[in-house]
Amino acid sequence: MRNILDKLPHKERSEAAKSLRAVYLSKTREEAKSKVLALAKSWRRLYDRAAECLMDDVDRMLSYFDYPAEHHKHLRTTNPIESIFASVRLRTNAMKRLRSSRSAVYLIFQMVKRAEKNLQRLSHAEKLRYIALPSHTSNQTVLAA
Repeated sequence: MRNILDKLPHKERSEAAKSLRAVYLSKTREEAKSKVLALAKSWRRLYDRAAECLMDDVDRMLSYFDYPAEHHKHLRTTNPIESIFASVRLRTNAMKRLRSSRSAVYLIFQMVKRAEKNLQRLSHAEKLRYIALPSHTSNQTVLAA
């Protein structure tokens, strides 16, 4: 989404972000693809680079549809990763220097462990066992312990 928005003028970004969010919030892959095609068509000629970027990334952008619908809300966002990294960065930048690499790893581990308590839990975790692994790893389904 950021890659696409970077290719648009600042005055167009907020409206484009709303349109891109509508794509992500679509109920089906077909609905999302039709929204992507309409958006790319409306950007052609005026914002060719943004339209090309959108069309180049459409398969990756909609890959969350390969997973159970209950997991879509978790897969559409990078907020859990970004918020943990932000809290780690805040504390490590304030420290300026750490005594050793071992103490740094311990400190970061403890910060991530603490941040984990505030994360939203995965809904319908029992469905993870039916998700197929990528073909380069294995063609079998994941058997959750």
